[in-house]
Amino acid sequence: MLVPAMSLPEIRAEIEKDYPILFRKACYVCEKLAKEHKLRNDELLEQVFDYYSKYKNTWLYRINISKRTRNTRFLVYYYGKKGLNAIQPAFEASTRKSGAMIFFTAHFFNRYNERRSLQLIKPYDIMKKFILENGEFHFDRLETIRGGVSRTLCVMETGVAMGVYDEITKWIRLNTYVSNATLTGNQQERYDRMRAQFEEEDL
Repeated sequence: MLVPAMSLPEIRAEIEKDYPILFRKACYVCEKLAKEHKLRNDELLEQVFDYYSKYKNTWLYRINISKRTRNTRFLVYYYGKKGLNAIQPAFEASTRKSGAMIFFTAHFFNRYNERRSLQLIKPYDIMKKFILENGEFHFDRLETIRGGVSRTLCVMETGVAMGVYDEITKWIRLNTYVSNATLTGNQQERYDRMRAQFEEEDL
């Protein structure tokens, strides 16, 4: 079971234990939904499910189904001293070994709720809304902080997240968020505002 006192290697090992079973479960649900709904060419089905693993970890997984594609995304979450934290793992398709891990802090979800004007009360509901609204992540590494660690921007459907990337441990820690509604103006103005916001946040 994930607990805040775990080291990064211990967290990665715990996630790797869960993933094969969870992946098979998600694939089964994908195919079941596809058969039940018989989607047309222009239709897309998106749903989020809970999963409690045999190792006592709590997960959300998002399924996107169209007539031709099946996509899944996973978040494992636990409560730390500052609130709800979540980790989105990436796995190699051939080896099922973990690659980069995206860590979302409690502060990130607070900012997401605030800057998307969701007015949600429960952290779980904020996280569920987040995974349903965002499926694609594009990273832009910025300046280096120290050896192997750099600041990074993550562009997603609803806005931009900001944090740090450790290329040695392959951990990306996203700590804050700015919505698309805030990022108006030309490309340079948007970039400058993101950078200014980045400097103000405690990353």
